[in-house]
Amino acid sequence: MDDQTPQPSAPDQRSFDALPSATPGGRWASSLPRKTLVGFIVALLTVVAMSVVSSHVLQTRSAGAKKMVQSLEMARSLEKVISTLKDAETGQRGYLLLGAELYLEPYTAALAELPRNIADIRRLAADSPAQLQRLDAVEHLAADRIAALKEGVELKRAGESEAAVALVRLGRGKKMMERLRALTNEMQVAERATLDVNTQEWERAAAFSTFVTWAGAAILFFLIAAAAVMSSQDFRRMRMQAWLRSGQNELGVRMQGALKLDQLGEKIVSFVARYLNAQVGAMYFAEAEGRLRLVGAYAIPARTSDGPELDRPVAGLTRQAMQEKSVLKVSDVPQDYFPVTSGLGGSRPRHLVLAPTSADGVVNGVLEL
Repeated sequence: MDDQTPQPSAPDQRSFDALPSATPGGRWASSLPRKTLVGFIVALLTVVAMSVVSSHVLQTRSAGAKKMVQSLEMARSLEKVISTLKDAETGQRGYLLLGAELYLEPYTAALAELPRNIADIRRLAADSPAQLQRLDAVEHLAADRIAALKEGVELKRAGESEAAVALVRLGRGKKMMERLRALTNEMQVAERATLDVNTQEWERAAAFSTFVTWAGAAILFFLIAAAAVMSSQDFRRMRMQAWLRSGQNELGVRMQGALKLDQLGEKIVSFVARYLNAQVGAMYFAEAEGRLRLVGAYAIPARTSDGPELDRPVAGLTRQAMQEKSVLKVSDVPQDYFPVTSGLGGSRPRHLVLAPTSADGVVNGVLEL
């Protein structure tokens, strides 16, 4: 038995090793445990990834919405082209029949509005060569139709009313309008197809955005929960470390002074039993010939701690713990093991722990709780 402060056994030492190192290792290593730091980095990367993906998805949705609006605007502009030409026709025919300049207002307005409508459609169809090709044909037909209407107006103004009416009766304007309607219908059909594609893309982007949001939230929730668990584990380790050090310090204080072996053994087993909430304890000392002798007891029944039983040879699990130099834990305590007793009665112990003590690597005793 040595009178120095006992060192922790192998399992206790592993508990110390599992604690965060206090040795210098950089700012991060000294302030955050490794697992916590890894979790923090993963959470940060997750937030960055979510931000990048969300930004990309929002841009995709914005582009899709913009294309949908462009398709709708083009459809309205194509309808305006036909409507403007019809208004121009109506104004020209009213003027040819009645000769009043007032009827030419729709015709005059069409001359200014039609180029703007064509320009709007060309801007909206800038990224579609097929639509631009159809628009060129629409623009030429519209220009031809306006030229024909203008010819009739000029004939009327020159006093050639019959010639102007005869020009209308030829039906050239009707054929032009039919061709214009066919071309604009083709363009509208193409735009509706484009609108369907853009709508599907927008819906996919919206669905992916929802997925990213929920998936990111789930990952962050998991990381927060994991961080809470790891923080709890770190806290428990620190509490264990503080508990072990407090016990070691208090035990060291109790072992100070010039004490006989029996006194020392009694102090050790009494303190350790109370500190670990053990109901019964015994301290054995390994004598020179390897014989174990009881040198301290805590709450051992009188029939075991008195008389010749104190000097009987110690074998079984106690000697096994000394020979193996390792802590033995027994949950299935033998039936004939001595009972835990008090003034009100007794019961069989449920758990048994045997821990060898050593000095300089040489086993010199066994603590039994």
